Amino acid sequence: MSVDTFENFKDGCCQQISAMQDAFGESHDINSYENWFFYENFGVFHFQSNDGRNLYFNYTLAGSFSTKTNTWKWSWDNEYLKESERRDIDKVRAYGLHNGYEQLSTGLIDGDEYTGWAMISVAAKVLNAIGVYRFPENHLFFYLIFTGVLREEEYNALKEKYTVTCRAHGARRAAFVCKHLNGDTYTGFHEPFESSSLIEADDDYQAWCDKCEKVRLREGEWNDVSEGFANIRLICDQCFFQIKARNTRADHQQNVN
Repeated sequence: MSVDTFENFKDGCCQQISAMQDAFGESHDINSYENWFFYENFGVFHFQSNDGRNLYFNYTLAGSFSTKTNTWKWSWDNEYLKESERRDIDKVRAYGLHNGYEQLSTGLIDGDEYTGWAMISVAAKVLNAIGVYRFPENHLFFYLIFTGVLREEEYNALKEKYTVTCRAHGARRAAFVCKHLNGDTYTGFHEPFESSSLIEADDDYQAWCDKCEKVRLREGEWNDVSEGFANIRLICDQCFFQIKARNTRADHQQNVN
């Protein structure tokens, strides 16, 4: 795909997003909010005014531009970001691969002060964004895509899922495991649905060991006996997936069989 073809596509995206951004700012009166916060654990951006008004948006971090190196880095190429922060951004990379746009499928590209807005305009077009936003941190500018508006009750429901404060991982989503599951020894791993650290689940993360599964099957259900044996404890979601990885590795299963 020629550079000219991508430039034409990019310019069209910039024009569309410029009009969209004007409408977005006006409809939500964004400039009237003096404060903002973002919660990377569950991908929500929060605008707050001094008079108590609040706005909540689902967001995806498209990428960042460094004024020190004059480079743009796509978030799908940033291993330090949480999945909740860069969700769906792989679709932009896939779009670039499909259409031969190397600027979308190359993790780090050279650029200038306009590159960040150009790349976020393209990403916003691909992901059907409702708005975009930029904020600085040291020599970096971070570019966000807003993909949806959250009502107050939806925001509160999400926040309630992230009420666990883990020593290792900070404020995280809650998960529930039996007392026998741990990250050091193989105990088996059972759960009500197949969970993945890459996909946000609606239901609570729950798991129990082989011994608890035997008691549950003997009782025919979760009841006072099986639940008493499991003695469920609260952990964070990252600890949950670390325990899952430890207890579902094939080499460990072979060693105990």
